[in-house]
Amino acid sequence: MMKLITLNCQRAYRKKSISKYLQSVIEKTEHDFICLQEVNSEMRAILKQLIQSSKKYQLLDSKDVQNGKITESAIIYLNKYKIRDQGVLSFLKKQHKDSKAHGLLYGVFKYKDKTFWIGSIHLPAGIKIFQRIKALKNTMVLLRTLEEIKSTIKIIGGDFNTGWFEDILFQDKILKPEFKRFSDYQSGSFSSKYLEDTSLMYKIYGYLGKLNIYVSFKTDKFYIDLNSYGQYKTKVKNIDVVVSDHRPIELILK
Repeated sequence: MMKLITLNCQRAYRKKSISKYLQSVIEKTEHDFICLQEVNSEMRAILKQLIQSSKKYQLLDSKDVQNGKITESAIIYLNKYKIRDQGVLSFLKKQHKDSKAHGLLYGVFKYKDKTFWIGSIHLPAGIKIFQRIKALKNTMVLLRTLEEIKSTIKIIGGDFNTGWFEDILFQDKILKPEFKRFSDYQSGSFSSKYLEDTSLMYKIYGYLGKLNIYVSFKTDKFYIDLNSYGQYKTKVKNIDVVVSDHRPIELILK
């Protein structure tokens, strides 16, 4: 059995609650991979401290990838997996100091006779549909050019910043030839109720919030390559904890 989690960390906006939650996950050692997004310097420090205390996981951090690109993504993985390759695909034309550095961080991991390609992705938010389309197409170009991972188990987890209609119209069509989407969990993963009060989105949704009206989308999801999909029984669910404006999403492969 294999378990994964994906979570947008909201740049450690709820520092205490997300630290406590991730500490609990790490201490249980039930999850093979934890894909994280919006990992800023404060969140990165939290992760490094948790990893050092645990000694059962390793941290793949985009700042350690030596190709001149940075994303605010990270992957935590069990020690039994040995990393063979890693890389970053940036979705930004320019890197700004305060940007959320949308992009893809990936690692190629080996365990016994199996190889795993794991990606933590964060697509541009809001009305930037065409930027999301371009980012996904670039992701597929990358995957098709990495010849050495053709026979691997490929899983992409992250914050795709899409609702149901965009999944069907654009996202699935780009990824569907080779990937199966998993987002059939209960209720939304993102909720405007928990936005940070300094964000533009908070100001927009703030008027609705005063009326106790909140917007929720299934923006967080997993995709697994079709060859591997047929080999496993799969289950996906959202975890009912408030640690950011996104709920953690768990994928189980049996």
